[in-house]
Parts: sequence; C-alpha cells; structure tokens
Amino acid sequence: MKTQIGARIDSLRHKRNVSVAELAETLHITERNVYKLFKKDDIWLSQLVALHKKLDYDFYELYKPETSEPTEQRQTLESVKDLKKTKIDEKALEVKFAVQYPPEVSDKLGQFIMHVQVLADEMGFNLV
Repeated sequence: MKTQIGARIDSLRHKRNVSVAELAETLHITERNVYKLFKKDDIWLSQLVALHKKLDYDFYELYKPETSEPTEQRQTLESVKDLKKTKIDEKALEVKFAVQYPPEVSDKLGQFIMHVQVLADEMGFNLV
C-alpha cells in the first residue's frame, strides 16, 4: 500500500487555508516544486517535520504499520522495557540484530532503515 502523501498535504493545505506560497517558504523550495510534491508518494523527513509544524498534522500516523492484535504491540513494548533492565557488559561495544520482514513489504525496508538511522543519530548511536 502506497501512502499518497502529496495528495494528503494538498488536502490539508486547503483545509487549513495555507497557500502554496506559504508552503514553498516553509519548505524552502519553489512554488513549482510544491506542486510537484503534491504528486509524490514519498517525502524527505525534514520536509515532513516542517509540514507537521505548519499544517498541525501528525503525518507519522500514515506510516505506522497496521497491527491486527493490540496485544502483540503491548508484548513488544514489554520486551523493550525488559531490555532496559538488562545489564550490559561494558566491554560489549557492538550490538548485532536482524530484521525479519515479509517479502510483500520489502519496498518499505529502505524507509525503515532511514528511520532507524535518524533515531540512532538522535540517540548518539553509530550504525555500521
């Protein structure tokens, strides 16, 4: 499923009475490029943050995976809490992990990795 982010931005712009010129200024791009943005299925994270502030809308909701069972998500959160309690050997400077994903969502793997990189940067981790 592709998220029609450009169409959503255009729709919100109309609802919030925000002009194309205002969006262009917010995103530091030309008005022509704003119109091109309205046709896109993806967007830079920095632009998404700026649009979140300008249009007062949580675009991240569009990219959250759908879960059929809320308990599954709750169990994952509990696992994270357990990890926080785990003592780590101070000599262990490297953590390895694997990401398992079904082939039908492989096109989203790059997007996932970009989000992980942003979080790692914010937290001071170095991904290799």
